[in-house]
Amino acid sequence: MTERLKQLEEVSETEIARLTKQPGVMAVGITGSLARGDVWERSDLDMVAVLDQEEDIFYIDFNDKPSVPIDIAFVSKALLKYQYHPFLYGCKVVYDPTGILSEAVRKANEMFYCDAEVQRRLREYTSNADKNLERAMEALRKNNVPSSVLHSRKSLSDISSILMDKARCLTSHHHRVGKCKEAFKKLGLNELYGEFLSAIRLDSIGEKEAQRYILLLKQLYDISYPFFYRLREEGRQPRIGWIFRLSKENIVENRILPIYKTGHYRDFVSTVIEEYGDIAQAIFDVNEKNMEDVITIFKELDSFFSKPESFTQLYISALGAQEVTKEEAKAIISRASKSVERIKKLT
Repeated sequence: MTERLKQLEEVSETEIARLTKQPGVMAVGITGSLARGDVWERSDLDMVAVLDQEEDIFYIDFNDKPSVPIDIAFVSKALLKYQYHPFLYGCKVVYDPTGILSEAVRKANEMFYCDAEVQRRLREYTSNADKNLERAMEALRKNNVPSSVLHSRKSLSDISSILMDKARCLTSHHHRVGKCKEAFKKLGLNELYGEFLSAIRLDSIGEKEAQRYILLLKQLYDISYPFFYRLREEGRQPRIGWIFRLSKENIVENRILPIYKTGHYRDFVSTVIEEYGDIAQAIFDVNEKNMEDVITIFKELDSFFSKPESFTQLYISALGAQEVTKEEAKAIISRASKSVERIKKLT
């Protein structure tokens, strides 16, 4: 942990110097685990930079360096003044001559755990969990087993957010399982943690299963990157921005494999599902927005794919949803429903 902390501090100093020299940057802050003081071996560097712009601007710049991935949120001063930004909670301000970022951080710190905001998040998470369970059951009625499994997992992800909020365990999906365990322990619910892992089918994940995911991801990346590069060269940009996660250079090497290398195999598989599950969901659910774009892209990928099995089949296999039987999917929904109801009662 000390080594990772040293790495983050060194990289942050370089980034602070770089950002403060950029024209139009009014303020810089450090967010995430480095700001909160809970750095661990997979922590990346999270930062915020305020732009001297009167328009509403917000975007995140991802820099996947081999040693320390860097995520910098750029937000305009116009947007910062009138919106509440949860990502600023616990932010450590390092450059702010006008005081604009310090004031926004003060508001975020006051609001993040205030009763009204906690209740708003609770309603949002609970509503999403219920909706995803309904979608899981509807998919099962249509004999769409993989889609049912993914929706059940989404529901449990929403519920885990409730738990972590209640236990004040801030996290990203890259180490959700590990932080969930911490939240269960804080709330005295150790026995429920096993049920949670079972419901999301992560209870039996070990090194061998994690290695299978790595092989599948590498196969997916090897074919998808040149394909999407060709699309860009042809000037064809599908309307779905997140589909380019499949083709982002070094995302497997720098974002996914480091989790595997730490031996946290459940977090590794959970990250794979969280990173790529939305795309698979669009394949399964024909009523999803922009479905035509997704179908077109995946059909082209299948024809572009040089192996006997289709790209789509390989992709679904990488999410671990294809091999589930209908009876197993029913059991997953049942376990997920029970977990959702038990956790609702705690709130």
